[in-house]
Amino acid sequence: MEAIIHHEDYLFLVALQSRTKVGQTPENLFNEFNDGFIYNVLMANLKRFAPVKEASLIFEELFIHSLDPDWGLIRMGNDQWNLTHYKGYFKVYLTQAPLSSPDTLLLRYIENENFEIVTRVIFEPKRNYQRVGLVIYENRDNYVALLRAHSDFKGSPGNAIYFDHISPSAPGFDDPNYTSFSTQISSPNDVYLRLKRNYNVYTAYYSLDGQTWVKIGEHISTIEPVSYGLLIGKTDIEIYALIDFFELHILD
Repeated sequence: MEAIIHHEDYLFLVALQSRTKVGQTPENLFNEFNDGFIYNVLMANLKRFAPVKEASLIFEELFIHSLDPDWGLIRMGNDQWNLTHYKGYFKVYLTQAPLSSPDTLLLRYIENENFEIVTRVIFEPKRNYQRVGLVIYENRDNYVALLRAHSDFKGSPGNAIYFDHISPSAPGFDDPNYTSFSTQISSPNDVYLRLKRNYNVYTAYYSLDGQTWVKIGEHISTIEPVSYGLLIGKTDIEIYALIDFFELHILD
């Protein structure tokens, strides 16, 4: 017999084996040693679930008729995006600008320290600096971004998912401790992205179907974000991405 026991911040999966006395419960097993129980607490099934609990959806952008008025378009002209070419999708062209120039952003303000953002990106980058995805943002020198991008620098795998931590306090690109968790996936042009903030811990996931999520990596960061949204990279040729939806979930 197996039982799940909730104790403080933990869930324990407990296996109970034979010689059980009548009237004894799994809680008895956890609280004291009883001669009638032989038990094994399976540490592989120990799951920490606090302080982050279930997420509550508080904002959803489906890109049907117009953008929510609380979005801020940063360095994005009105001719760079539209909602009519592909109904139900945010079509956005990457910025044709010098590669040293700042990225284009679609941002919303936030005060919460615990939240996650989710989107679906349809985009196949082919050249360096072409990138589109999620961002949690303080300023152009301090942000965390989860991106479908192309990079062949220093052995990077080209078209892949990248999880960047940009900050003076983070290892730079030339630092041996630098990591972007570059992850190649089976689909070259369609991916769901999920970026979670739990205080100073940022965790990235991807999914091929929006249901089964794969963890990419985790950054510890001292940035102080004031907004979240989408990051649109640069390009030297015309190329666009489609954004299917955007969600904000607040974590209890």
